[in-house]
Amino acid sequence: MLKKIIEINSTTYYFFDKAQTGSITDGTWTMTATAVSGVNAHFFERLNSNNHPTFTLYDDDPIAGAKAPYCMVNSFELTCEVADYVKFSAEFMGKQMQTATGQNPAYSDEAPFLASMAGVSFANNETGLNNASTQCMQNFRLTINKNLTDIQCFGSTDIDSLHNQQFTVDGDFEALYTSTTLRDYVINSDKKALRFFAENTNADALAT
Repeated sequence: MLKKIIEINSTTYYFFDKAQTGSITDGTWTMTATAVSGVNAHFFERLNSNNHPTFTLYDDDPIAGAKAPYCMVNSFELTCEVADYVKFSAEFMGKQMQTATGQNPAYSDEAPFLASMAGVSFANNETGLNNASTQCMQNFRLTINKNLTDIQCFGSTDIDSLHNQQFTVDGDFEALYTSTTLRDYVINSDKKALRFFAENTNADALAT
């Protein structure tokens, strides 16, 4: 199923609920889709329910192996600062740790995201972001909180479920005070579309 179409600069990205290749038609138009390969593509969206997908996280070290099932993302933070890397941190909540064996993680060299590859722009709407000028910024922070709560029932020795509560997004940035434009956005309570991007020019192209 086609979930969303996003145009970033001159490239149009089509997001599906699973890997999709070949021709797609709905009776009025036909589109040829080619799966992205060679790079990691991520599409984050809000799920409008109090339960979201879960993961099993593994810990593998010379002492012992362990895993935590039924893990959910509680918070996610993305930061960028001049003369540094683009970084992220995530906090998970899950069930009790269990013994795990046979984990053999593989690692490969990654092309680092640098602040010189990032940018911030504002526009009146999402479409206008493609023609908006990049702002001079020194740092940027974006934090997403799910505010998970755990439910444990009588007779259980572990949590039975995790549920989302209030969903919040907040962030901040630091910019040189060379005009009143950004300041007036705040003073006037203007609603603006905001884009933070980090395009790794040393990695394979996401789309051609």
